[in-house]
Amino acid sequence: MRIALLAPVALPVPPTGYGGTELVVSMLAEGLVARGHDVTLFASGDSHTSARLESLYPQSLEAVGVRDKRTYQAYEAAHVRDALSRASRFDVVHDHTKALGTIYARFADTPVVTTIHNDFTEERRQVYGAHPDHAYVAISRAQAARMPELNYSGVVYNGLDLGPVIYQSAKEDYLLFLGRLDADKGAHTAIAIARALNWPLILAGRVQDTAFFEREIAPHLDGVRRRYVGEVAGEAKWRLYAGARALLFPIQWPEPFGLVMIEALACGTPVVATRHGSVPEVIEDGVSGRIVDSERDLDALVAATREAVTLDPRDCRAQVETRFSQDAMVEGYLDVYRQLVSTAIRR
Repeated sequence: MRIALLAPVALPVPPTGYGGTELVVSMLAEGLVARGHDVTLFASGDSHTSARLESLYPQSLEAVGVRDKRTYQAYEAAHVRDALSRASRFDVVHDHTKALGTIYARFADTPVVTTIHNDFTEERRQVYGAHPDHAYVAISRAQAARMPELNYSGVVYNGLDLGPVIYQSAKEDYLLFLGRLDADKGAHTAIAIARALNWPLILAGRVQDTAFFEREIAPHLDGVRRRYVGEVAGEAKWRLYAGARALLFPIQWPEPFGLVMIEALACGTPVVATRHGSVPEVIEDGVSGRIVDSERDLDALVAATREAVTLDPRDCRAQVETRFSQDAMVEGYLDVYRQLVSTAIRR
């Protein structure tokens, strides 16, 4: 099958640090190429892939300092139009650009499907609502339920390449928070849990809300019991996951998927999470982690963490191998592509 993958251009594919969408696109490209498909990746020129790489820009926009939203959207719109102008070369175009691919898909003479990687902001709701018949893929049933009027071609969970993952059954003496350090992700709640237990906590990830970090996080860091290590990637990230007694994921918003959950599980590390968004679809309560109903119930979160660290790391790993592997994700998307191509041919 001739498949085009249309990635955002804010970051390279794969990302060097934070970047869930770009990581998923990279794994999908590698998995499709490994299965013998003819894959073209439309992304920034500093991307690395086994697929054919076609780029309008030699570097990602973040690499050249483009951070203003309006400027970024103008550049990405040109990127999307350039890619879709070549759509006739492919059997299907798989869009990962949040909204712009949806807007311009009508000008392509090839089926275009958009994976909704992020939450439904008001702006995205307007775009998707204006194109309800466009083909969409949700990354969890919880996400699809938040805008059920759309035309979903399927639900495909994010997958994980287990090749570089470090699995470790003997854990070290720390809890881990990994993700954006903001209120939605619950970094401040992770600190509260660790303080109540008097257990060491390592925080890793990107600071996007500086005021929140300075107000809620920085005053509690001591460099020993509670440490912030910045963004991590590659082997350093996997070692952090693998050594942790548990990953704290006390989110306070409807998380569409939560890639960090399956990354931790693959390393044999249980997850303590709050019941929002996709969490009940990813975590098997009492097997691969513990789920608490409310982020405001600190006592329950503390108790859940005590219980989670007793779970078997092998059961955590098995959840990813059976449900969230790279192969499972690739096969899920191939089913979507076949359906779209078959429908296009009948039409």
